Amino acid sequence: MPNLDALAKSSTSFVNSWVQAATCGVSRSSLLTGRRPDTTRVLSNGGCPFTNEPQHKAWQSLPEYFAQNGYVTAGMGKIFHPNIWCALVVVVVVVVVVVVVVVVVLLLLLVLVVVVVVVVVLLLAAVLVLVLVLVVVVLVVVLVLVLVV
Repeated sequence: MPNLDALAKSSTSFVNSWVQAATCGVSRSSLLTGRRPDTTRVLSNGGCPFTNEPQHKAWQSLPEYFAQNGYVTAGMGKIFHPNIWCALVVVVVVVVVVVVVVVVVLLLLLVLVVVVVVVVVLLLAAVLVLVLVLVVVVLVVVLVLVLVV
């Protein structure tokens, strides 16, 4: 791997990594809020430093700070998102509502199709009966004419 060796010679190599905690969520939360885990109270993965507690209302993450100061911020992959669980619940509720609405609409369309099919079948049956009656009338008229002649 000569290319990687050449890159390493011209780069800064970090051999020790120091983090606030040994779990990714706690470290990201600490780094992106600038607060210690005992301050954010995020002590395990899945916690959110932006809760409804009064002291958290004024907190701002680094991406929020940059966004409010004219920078475009974006995240991809495993990045810290404030109130991710709240957003996830909202997304799940919206998806469930959309699915229920789609199912109800599909059921109503199915009922409409069944009603239309039944009406068409009944109309076809009525037309068939009328044709049969007409055929019988024509046959009777022909029979009468044959007998009379």
